[in-house]
Amino acid sequence: MPLKDVVNVSITRDSVRVTQKGFGIPLVFGVHDRFPERVREYSTIESVLEDFGSSDLEYKKAVTLFSQEITPEKVKIGRRSPNAKQKVKVTLPTVSNNTSYKMILNGTEFEFISGESASIELIVDGLITAIN
Repeated sequence: MPLKDVVNVSITRDSVRVTQKGFGIPLVFGVHDRFPERVREYSTIESVLEDFGSSDLEYKKAVTLFSQEITPEKVKIGRRSPNAKQKVKVTLPTVSNNTSYKMILNGTEFEFISGESASIELIVDGLITAIN
């Protein structure tokens, strides 16, 4: 007796969307400066292409998401500043007592005035304190 005469198998796929707000919307996270806000929402791959090039990782990930059999209605792309957590190298040509040392970071100027016993370490620590 063939198996199909004994067992009837029916396979269905029920796609239930997540009902809680914010769940079910994929987020692609990258390091870029393509837009000022932290997250931007896209409903088509063409709209992603307005902000990203076809060789950008964020675009490639969005293509993957929009190419799924069950496509999301929206995709969000988030950003981390390219400068975040990056180490800054400070080079001082000379170390002098009672001297103003200035540094510009993201358009903001920071200043530290060295004291009577100036050293590179004290100047760098002073600039870091001014920034923080």
